[in-house]
Amino acid sequence: MPSKTHPMTAAVIEKAEPDEPMFVLLGRDRVAAKLVKDWADFRFRRLPNFGMDDPEEMAQIADALACAKEMEAYADRRQQVANYERIAAEKAAVLEAALAAALAEEVAETLTVGLQEAA
Repeated sequence: MPSKTHPMTAAVIEKAEPDEPMFVLLGRDRVAAKLVKDWADFRFRRLPNFGMDDPEEMAQIADALACAKEMEAYADRRQQVANYERIAAEKAAVLEAALAAALAEEVAETLTVGLQEAA
């Protein structure tokens, strides 16, 4: 599948007419996979004989469905990373608060002992 590290082949771009508009969906978009699946379904249902007479059309639909599957997996991985980062930040905040409280308690105790010794 095309990605930033695996760019789309020139042959795909060359099929487009010089001023033909294009639209790109990114895998991080949670609705991208659904849109690609819907496009593949729409295209399949409108082919004569459901595309059985046109292997190139069927290959394009199969590629779209494979891309949708990869988009779903990518979006899921991104969500998992975001969840782990959120949990790590929450735990770090709790730890920071606990350390601050312990330090404040130690400082207060040191000051109390110092004041008692000075008196």
